[in-house]
Amino acid sequence: MNRQQLLDFASRYIAWINKNPSDEATLSKLMSRDISMPVQYPGAIPTYDGTVKFMEDLHAASNDINFEIIDTCVDELQCSITLICRATGTHSGFSFPANRADGCREWLGIARTGKKFENKCFIMMKVLSLYCRDLMLA
Repeated sequence: MNRQQLLDFASRYIAWINKNPSDEATLSKLMSRDISMPVQYPGAIPTYDGTVKFMEDLHAASNDINFEIIDTCVDELQCSITLICRATGTHSGFSFPANRADGCREWLGIARTGKKFENKCFIMMKVLSLYCRDLMLA
């Protein structure tokens, strides 16, 4: 894949992350169902289904979360992309079922605050297409 194809892939992935509710049909075009993530995010299962669940939980914890790409590093030979992103939103917590008195539960150990947040993060991904696979085997 060339640089522009890798950047387009990254843009589509960020658009999927930002969509609430997350669209599993779109993710299935971006990520293999047999994926295993080498670096597990706290509270997430490093599988395809775990990714879907984590994004659902993330949007429940911050229903207005938005990731914006502010810088990129593309390695065409390794078919990998690293994104530096700005994440913004409001910490809204998780809603419990109606029969719970407290109304919300913690997100990664922090109860709902209602506060706005902005932070920088990075996302690393390796894009394996048939082209990339053949290039690595050569």
